[in-house]
Formats: sequence, C-alpha cells, structure tokens
Amino acid sequence: MMKINAILFTTFLLISFSISCTQKKAKEINSDPSDKAVSKKSDSILVCPYQCFPSPSFPRGEDSLLIFLRENTRYPEESRKNGIQGTVWINFLVNLDGKISDVKVMRGIGSELDEEAIRVVKLMPNWIPAKQQGKPIPTYYNLPIKFKLVDSQ
Repeated sequence: MMKINAILFTTFLLISFSISCTQKKAKEINSDPSDKAVSKKSDSILVCPYQCFPSPSFPRGEDSLLIFLRENTRYPEESRKNGIQGTVWINFLVNLDGKISDVKVMRGIGSELDEEAIRVVKLMPNWIPAKQQGKPIPTYYNLPIKFKLVDSQ
C-alpha cells in the first residue's frame, strides 16, 4: 500500500521557546503586598521578570508533549494540497489549576494551520503550573508548532 504523500512532522524549538511570567491581580495570587517578585504593573496583570521557577510544564514532560501533539494534530487537507507549511506560534495562559485558557496565535501562517494549532492546544490536559515562592501562579506560555510536509518515496 502506498504511503501518504505528506506526513505531519510536529517539532518544538524547545531551546528557543519563550515564557512570559505573568500574574493576575496580586490579591488573587499573594495577599502579601511586600512581595518583591512583582516588579511592574500593567492594567490588571502584574508581570514578574524573575523568580518564576519552575516554569509551567506538560504532565509527564516534554517527550509526552511531543507525543500528544503528534497523535492529535491533523494536517488540514487543503493546506497539504497547497503545500502550505511553517511554524505557528501559540500563546496561552496556564492557570493556577493548570487549565489552559486565552489561547491565541502570536505569529501564524494565516491558514488552516493556525486553526489546527489552536484546536490541538485547547485539547491539552491540565499542565503543571509555574511556581513563585512555592505557590502556583498563572503564566503565559509561548509554544511553537511546526508543520512540515515530507514527501514519501
């Protein structure tokens, strides 16, 4: 039986991923107003440029994240036919309980691939939230999802 002309190859640029540590209002996170980790205020979100470790993580680690995406991502037929490929950068919020919300495309390809990347991220199980001073904090996470067509011979 002939193989499909193109397969989905999902990879992550784990070395070049970007994390923006953010917090909701200080009273929701930490009742201590002397918290030194909160450095600047932007409307209703406080941004902490340091002490946001460990960062949010997928349950069972990065390998499990790759497997999850490989098994759940479908290369849209129209994009495959038109040879559209590239990297979609998705930004989402990992909440205190690990639930994913506020999923959006930061830099997309402008096609069905953007929609597919959003769909798959919304399917993800709860993550392990980032911690600051031992307490979970809501954190934005940037995730590159690479769509690549590979000819089978």
